[in-house]
Amino acid sequence: MKALPNYNSDILPTFSNLTVDNNNRVVAFNVFYAGGNGGVWSYGLWPHCAGLSQDQELSPGGKKVMVYEITNIGDSLGIGTFCHENGHMLCDYPDLYDLTARSLGVGDYCLMANGGGGDFGRNPSQVCAYLKRASGWATTTDLNTTSVGIALVSASVGASFNHFYRYQKPGVPTEYFLAECRYQAGHDANLPGSGVLIWHIDELGDNSKVNLDPNTTHTNYEATVVQADNLWHLERNQNTGDANDLYYSGNTAAGYRNCFNDSSAPVAYWWAGTPSGVRFSAFSAPSN
Repeated sequence: MKALPNYNSDILPTFSNLTVDNNNRVVAFNVFYAGGNGGVWSYGLWPHCAGLSQDQELSPGGKKVMVYEITNIGDSLGIGTFCHENGHMLCDYPDLYDLTARSLGVGDYCLMANGGGGDFGRNPSQVCAYLKRASGWATTTDLNTTSVGIALVSASVGASFNHFYRYQKPGVPTEYFLAECRYQAGHDANLPGSGVLIWHIDELGDNSKVNLDPNTTHTNYEATVVQADNLWHLERNQNTGDANDLYYSGNTAAGYRNCFNDSSAPVAYWWAGTPSGVRFSAFSAPSN
């Protein structure tokens, strides 16, 4: 573009209002290209977010480009991959799928996993409760072993939207359970089911570490969908989610008891294999 005769007179002025960081780097630089993703990860043209090897100045001493994302448009204007890559670029979100392809991470339940691609291209799923909370977009009610009450979580935009319940491991702020409501409507229209979704978060984990066994070395997912049917299809690479993953009255999974505690299946243990003491029960029928 700099080689064009009208770069300084016509093009450069259009960049004057771009937002920059403390290093005078443009906050978001998006590149789109037509066609597919090249077919081979990290070769040729493929969707990703990264940084250039060195700053590129838009003008001498002026604003600079460093961090960017590049997205393939394919044969239609899907936004899923674009939103996913901007999650990396603008919010520093991690990938919540498994980079080794041995499992499916958090599947359909988050933009930063399967919820940004495939059938979700035109209507990607929401950012999950874990990342909303990390972004400061959530209201969190913290629970402990003495907490008693009826909890309400809402999937509809309004006063209770992005309100989650958190049960933290005592003395360990990086491990906790999160409860949110997910409903098949709006940006969650493509989810496999509706109900209360419970997350087991270990901020020191990694969604490319596939392990369901107790451990004290964070050899487990960073964000785990506690799958109410206790089948762990996501970890076992069997599907990207199904209706029986969520907690709700009427869940048809074998052995489902409409509760989550230290004697349920799945069990509410910490990753170290110790009881958590959490007791969630009496989930309602699927609702927003």
